[in-house]
Amino acid sequence: MLQAVREKIAELEKGNVPTGSAAVAELTKEKDLWRMRALKMKKLKDLVQAELTTLRQQRDADAAAASDPADSESAQASADDHSKLQTRMNELQTQLANALAGAEARARGAYEKGIEAGKADAEQRSKQERDQAFQGAIRKLKLRRRVRWVCLKQNSGFSVFTDNGKNDFSIPEAPKSTDDWGEW
Repeated sequence: MLQAVREKIAELEKGNVPTGSAAVAELTKEKDLWRMRALKMKKLKDLVQAELTTLRQQRDADAAAASDPADSESAQASADDHSKLQTRMNELQTQLANALAGAEARARGAYEKGIEAGKADAEQRSKQERDQAFQGAIRKLKLRRRVRWVCLKQNSGFSVFTDNGKNDFSIPEAPKSTDDWGEW
């Protein structure tokens, strides 16, 4: 999950995302916050590892000292120390596991928040583009209508009649037929 978030952050850093966007600023702040948290978690992990190493070394030293059968009282004290150290080591491992689980949950929440912000931003841009396309289409249609109207107005000035009132395009009268069919 953390790897997916890291990949998303790297993708956002590489991409050409407008810097004026509030969602991008929010994601940048969130990314910086997570970097700081990751550094703190790494330091905590290093401290826990160092303490575990120290505890193991003490355990090994105590085990070596306890191997002397003549010193049974020392062996009992070593066993008590070992159990205390084992308890402390278990507590530290539990704390580390809880801290990692909490960090992963916060990372997942931040990732989902970023996804939602990105979706909202994309929907906003899509709506603006649709509105602009619609307005552009309306302007084109109005312009076409005006052009057609002007053409119709100009063409309506023409007539089949000339200025002298005669019809220049008159159809000659049909000749009368000489064929008479006769009466029936």
